[in-house]
Amino acid sequence: MIRLLLIASIGAVLSACASNSIQEIPVQEPIQPNAQFTPVEMARPQTASLWNQEPQSLFGNRRARNVGDILTVIVSVDEIAEMQNSLERTRTSNENFNANALFGVPEWAANTLPGGSSLTPGVDLSRSADLSGDGSVRRQERITLQLAAEVIEQRPNGHLVILGTQRIRVNHEIRDLRLHGIVRPEDITRDNTITHEKIAAADIVYTGRGQVTATTKPRWGSQLLDILVPF
Repeated sequence: MIRLLLIASIGAVLSACASNSIQEIPVQEPIQPNAQFTPVEMARPQTASLWNQEPQSLFGNRRARNVGDILTVIVSVDEIAEMQNSLERTRTSNENFNANALFGVPEWAANTLPGGSSLTPGVDLSRSADLSGDGSVRRQERITLQLAAEVIEQRPNGHLVILGTQRIRVNHEIRDLRLHGIVRPEDITRDNTITHEKIAAADIVYTGRGQVTATTKPRWGSQLLDILVPF
């Protein structure tokens, strides 16, 4: 009896497992030719690249290339110009013209002119000129500074027009710096800088005004005297 009950319970367990494991497989309907897909179904994963040239990329190009971009201009001028000229000129000229007989004019002049004057020599000229000159010019300039400039125009050939201004005020002294010129994008280094000698039509103005400048400048009375007095 116990054996029959055990066999019956095992059969019931096996039948329950078989009924739970068998499931109906849903049949997928075929896709219609004019079916509309939702945006989720149309989405595709976008690939990313480490070699992207955008500025946000790790290896992107951060050089200024569009209007509104900013780059750093390095102005480093250390020049010495020296010129020396020397000039010397000497010229001597002598002219002597005698009129011993000219249709009786010398005899007439000898009897007419007072004091025994005559027409001999008729012309006697002597001239001598000396010219010498010596000039020397020596100039030394040294300027070292950095300035941020903005791209204000992009030419059709790709060249960039830049403009930069800077004003520094310390107490009552003001220093103004202005730079304008044309650069090539390939001359801009990877750290977004360019030196002044690579700027075409460069216009660099460095001026100052204030108490120190006014002290070193001659007064208007002295300037007026320099204009009026020729000596």
